[in-house]
Amino acid sequence: MAICNGLADELLGRDNVVPDPIGMTVEAIEKIQKGEKIGDVALDTATNIVEQIPFVGGLLGGGRIPISTALPDFEQSLKLLNPEVSWDKKGQIILDELFKPLSYIFLPSGAGQLWKTGKGIGQLAQGGAYGMENDGSEY
Repeated sequence: MAICNGLADELLGRDNVVPDPIGMTVEAIEKIQKGEKIGDVALDTATNIVEQIPFVGGLLGGGRIPISTALPDFEQSLKLLNPEVSWDKKGQIILDELFKPLSYIFLPSGAGQLWKTGKGIGQLAQGGAYGMENDGSEY
């Protein structure tokens, strides 16, 4: 199964073709060994399991169909209503958030990887990874 997951990540830019119960179990044991509360570990593990359920899990941020990555980020979209956010930053938000659903509609099998590649090329051209503050200045 690890081979399938690795291949899917390389080709599609997505993780987990199939659920990874062994990885989830190992992760839970490591958390308990580090001293995390068993109730918190159980909740995290249950969340991981539910996120692996097709269609339902996608609504919770996981899922075997990456619907959450295809939807605009609600928190970022709210910045469009903030008068303190510069028009340059608003333009960047519109481009970033509009590209997500369009890329999955037109490129359903490789949108995630194409998005990562494009962002990486843009960062390389700028000489590094830069973002934009609300006032329009780069950081």
